[in-house]
Amino acid sequence: MAQIGFPGDPFCGMAYVKGGMRQSPDGVKPAGSPEYDVKAALLYRCLELVQWPSGATPGGEPTITVGLLGKNPFGKSLNHLAGKTISGRKLVVKNLRRATEAESCQLLFVASSETKRMSKILKNVASFPVLTVGESPGFGEQGGMINLLLVGKNIRLEINLAAVEQARIVMDPKLITMSSTGSAASPGSE
Repeated sequence: MAQIGFPGDPFCGMAYVKGGMRQSPDGVKPAGSPEYDVKAALLYRCLELVQWPSGATPGGEPTITVGLLGKNPFGKSLNHLAGKTISGRKLVVKNLRRATEAESCQLLFVASSETKRMSKILKNVASFPVLTVGESPGFGEQGGMINLLLVGKNIRLEINLAAVEQARIVMDPKLITMSSTGSAASPGSE
């Protein structure tokens, strides 16, 4: 099993157990569920391992924006990531009401609450250079780029390379390897 993060991992902020309580490496107790703490860390890791085409950031903004579409399953799990930096750019998390708002994002997380509208959402954002991430069976087959599926006690990454290439996004081979090695992380192993 490939692991993303480990106790003390400065990149992902993975939680670990200390004295019977879950904590992040900086000593802050994560506020979300173990599953979504791991998924939040995986989103951060994905952002580190992709490159967008030139001009993908409107006006050269010094931010990387993560858009959440649908009912937010993360709770407070993403709060730990907001404000961190990736390649000198501050990470911003926004709740979106419509798929068209994703045009200003670098990553769009489509919650499982949007399963019935998934195909339409993905068609609406297909022309944007936005990394689309979901958590529903069939997400990749409908045109999504990265699917974070809970399989047993592990989070499995599925990557649709054709959708990634169509958006002109370049993935680091490490990210592709994580998807081909099976499970990426185990929420229960903290």
